[in-house]
Amino acid sequence: MAQESKVYSPIEFLFHSRGLEARYAQDRPPEFTYLDFRNCLERAEDSLSTRYGTSIVNRDANGTPSGQNYFFNSPVTSLAKLTYAGSPSRYAGLSDGSLWRRNSNAQGQYTQIYTGLSGNPFQTVVASCYETSQAYLFIYDRDASIKDSGTGNPQLTGIDPPAQTANTLPYSPLLTLIDNFAPANTYTSENFSVA
Repeated sequence: MAQESKVYSPIEFLFHSRGLEARYAQDRPPEFTYLDFRNCLERAEDSLSTRYGTSIVNRDANGTPSGQNYFFNSPVTSLAKLTYAGSPSRYAGLSDGSLWRRNSNAQGQYTQIYTGLSGNPFQTVVASCYETSQAYLFIYDRDASIKDSGTGNPQLTGIDPPAQTANTLPYSPLLTLIDNFAPANTYTSENFSVA
């Protein structure tokens, strides 16, 4: 029986980026689990991490004897940070519509500063106001638009709602009669020709 000869030759194969994955893999969480990729970063193949940092902020400092965590009373829906002139302020929006602040980069307890948000995730922008260099954190939520400078209480921004309900009464429109075009009027036509 004749032996087959195998000739090996190079074959081009291109890898296409699918993030950090170079092969097909099942992209689903384990059974009976739910995975939300918001605010996650892909670190390596089949590996995700949070983009919020590596240490717990709302707890006593590391090394504190009998240190404790300071839990919020509702789940956190949004996190934000304001830094101005070296003074950082961290913010946490909760699902019960409250806003909490911590004026430090160090670990410790947050303080509630506002209620009346929707409890849904909100958007933030750090900017200064007209004719000032003071930085503010502008928070835009479905139920309120507020700004905070890291001290005191947040202030409403935008157009304030009216103190009274706007009531209207339907009136007939005001008409100014130019001419009633009565048959007794004497109109003539000039420079008009019939072809």
